[in-house]
Amino acid sequence: LSELFGSKPAYADTVNPTKITPLTEEELKKDFNEVWPFIRINEGFKGFPYKDSNCLDTAGTGHLMDLKNLEADPLIDFSDENKRNAYLDLSKRIEKEICSVGPDGRLGTNIIADKQKERFNELTKYPINEAVDRENGLKFFRKRIPQIQQALAIQNPAREWQDLAPEEKKVLIDILYNPGKNTPVFNYQEQKTYWPNLFDAIAKKDYPRAIENVSRNGVGKERTDRLKELLKSLIPPEQ
Repeated sequence: LSELFGSKPAYADTVNPTKITPLTEEELKKDFNEVWPFIRINEGFKGFPYKDSNCLDTAGTGHLMDLKNLEADPLIDFSDENKRNAYLDLSKRIEKEICSVGPDGRLGTNIIADKQKERFNELTKYPINEAVDRENGLKFFRKRIPQIQQALAIQNPAREWQDLAPEEKKVLIDILYNPGKNTPVFNYQEQKTYWPNLFDAIAKKDYPRAIENVSRNGVGKERTDRLKELLKSLIPPEQ
């Protein structure tokens, strides 16, 4: 791939290079520094573990914790066995207090999630490493931006990631950040994106239609409204 790309781009090993102009590491970090603060806000960043809306143990900027392998968690130092066991016990107690099975049969945090706040003093005993949280975010950008570029190229080859307004970049990164790092974005074999209406609308600068396609299942109204406001700001006054 390095031969196809020429000089090594930020993500030469993560994407089929068809019809995209790769970012340099400098360009990638510039975009990251511009977009990351917004993602942290929308993800509800916390400097310690908490239960997310699906009652999963999460920390930092949406980092999903593996309770079966806490000692390997890069975000929190769980090298001490007593510390690991204490956290697992706390996690179970919080789950009993605030988690319940919803109408869809899935476990989630219920309306009395304020009870979790009562445990924040205990949870802050497990601080995250913010440098690692930031590095995880950068890795996410490094993987996802070329996938976004591929999806845009299918809808409108004339528009590339580098041409997008900061607001558009924030919307697309947030859309992909919420479902997790392994959720597919682009099907290379079928040459299609999994969010065709949203990508098509943004590729064509059809922001009213983009606004109609930013809602996601399981995502709160407040988070979705922030994306809608970003897109509304791009609509020319005459529209």
